[in-house]
Amino acid sequence: MTRTTLALTADTLDGMIAAGSGLLLLRPVTGETYTAMGQRVTDQETDLHVEFGPATARGLTLARHGAELQVSGDIPHPDGDRRHVDVVRVVGERIELHLNSPRGPVGTSFDRQVRAFGAAGQEILAGLHVGVVGAGGTGSAVCEQLIRLGVGHITVIDHDVITETNVTRVWGSTSEDVGLAKVHVVERSAEAIRLGTTVTPIIGTVADEAPARSLRHCDVVFGCTDDNLGRTVLARLSYMYLVPVFDMGVKIDARGDAVTGIDGRLTYMAPGLPCIVCRGWIDFAQLDAEGLPEAERVALAAEGYVAGHGEPDPSVIAYTTAVAAHAVADLLARLFGHGDIPPPNQLIQFHNHATRTPGGEGTPGHFCGDPSMIGAGDLPRFLDRGWPT
Repeated sequence: MTRTTLALTADTLDGMIAAGSGLLLLRPVTGETYTAMGQRVTDQETDLHVEFGPATARGLTLARHGAELQVSGDIPHPDGDRRHVDVVRVVGERIELHLNSPRGPVGTSFDRQVRAFGAAGQEILAGLHVGVVGAGGTGSAVCEQLIRLGVGHITVIDHDVITETNVTRVWGSTSEDVGLAKVHVVERSAEAIRLGTTVTPIIGTVADEAPARSLRHCDVVFGCTDDNLGRTVLARLSYMYLVPVFDMGVKIDARGDAVTGIDGRLTYMAPGLPCIVCRGWIDFAQLDAEGLPEAERVALAAEGYVAGHGEPDPSVIAYTTAVAAHAVADLLARLFGHGDIPPPNQLIQFHNHATRTPGGEGTPGHFCGDPSMIGAGDLPRFLDRGWPT
């Protein structure tokens, strides 16, 4: 179902409400999504200058009443059409999703969750559109939890199929699924569980433009891929389309039969916070290699210059699922505001039962801190980068 979404940062919203009126610059994104850019001046011909304030006949009124955000008015277009705003997404350290259109009654299956988050919280989960990039050990565990939470729509992207060694850690898979696309395993799980989740499966990689574009209309994205190229794409998406991204990974260090380290990581990216590039979580040598033709990458790996074409890394379902659960719990904390705001950068050291929260600052001049890139939306080059043809 098509919905009209208005996405803006918490800082923009708070500034506009404090001002009481003014101009809200909206940048349309194909498919009924709009990123709001406050009162910034821009030369984009597609930008809409919408009156913000009491005069709802000319535009929008946004008003806070406690934790609720009331939206009235609509978005006028130059062609004379007006768009009713169905969803307002406010992003920052917290994530707010305000539904401006009534939904159906909450099903009795969610009774225990409603006791935790309330009926309004369950409606928010049902209104969420979540992107999941990667449907392996962490990605399939994220999808399983989102489906059982009652998330309304999941777009899942993965290019790979189930292999014999995947069955031990990919949720929903069986030995009979060898050769089946991982995204179709997720789709089948949602259909079997029957809690109302729609799954859009995409066989591909976000290193390619078309699959990456499909994430523009998500409310949040979980990055469950271990390739550096795909993760840098998600970083740009987060800031330029105001779509918060939870980037995660698991690494098991083993020598022979001895495990020397088991580390999980979760990094939250949103405007106002440093991205994974600035935090040092991108291997630039590996990133360069991932952009090379396959034959050249294999040759470099054989010479020991890059990793990724040797023996597969160790992977255990207990740890991939634990990190996935940590990421989904982080989303719930940011959505529903229980407790303190989670740290944006968390390292879980399973081998010594410790959690670290390293800090980090943005790099001057980098896109995650560039005001012209925050909420930039569709540019002449998607995400302001080159793409393979």
